[in-house]
Amino acid sequence: MPLLSDPTIPDPSYIICDVGATVVHGDTLQPVHSLQIEIDRTWPGEHVVDHFEALQRQEVPQERRCSYFCDAKDVTPKVIQIIERLDLDLVFSAERYFDVLPKGVNKGGTLAQLIDYLKLSSDQVLVGGDTLNDLSMFEQAFKGVCVGASIGTGIEVA
Repeated sequence: MPLLSDPTIPDPSYIICDVGATVVHGDTLQPVHSLQIEIDRTWPGEHVVDHFEALQRQEVPQERRCSYFCDAKDVTPKVIQIIERLDLDLVFSAERYFDVLPKGVNKGGTLAQLIDYLKLSSDQVLVGGDTLNDLSMFEQAFKGVCVGASIGTGIEVA
C-alpha cells in the first residue's frame, strides 16, 4: 500500500499480489472477479500447514495462500510431500519465504490469465523480479529483467 501512494511510481492498471493468488484493478483495488473466482475455488482454506513447528506465520493478510518464514533446512522432503498430497503448491524463495498456494497458482500463471482477459499480446508485457517467487513470470516466456540484488536468488539471466 505505501508504494501505491508514492507519487513517483505510475498508477498501475492492475495489480497481481499475494504471490499470484490475488489480482485486482489498480484504481479500485477490487478483484478482477472472473480471474479471482477461479483462484478462490481452488483454495482449501487457511492454516493448512500451520502444524509444522518450524514455520513462523507472516503477519500479513492471507487469503488464498498461507505465507510463513522458515530456514531452508526446514523445507524437508516430508513437508513437500504433505503439501503435494494436499494438492497445493509450495514456493520457497530468498532462503526464508515459504508460501503455500492453490495448485497451479503463481505470479506467472495469473499474469498469463490477466493478459488473456485483457486480450493483450505477450509482446506487450515486460516482467521484473528478484526472487524465486517471480520465476514463474519468466517461465511464461514474457520479456523480463532481474531487478535489485538478484544475484544468488535462483533467477538466472540468459
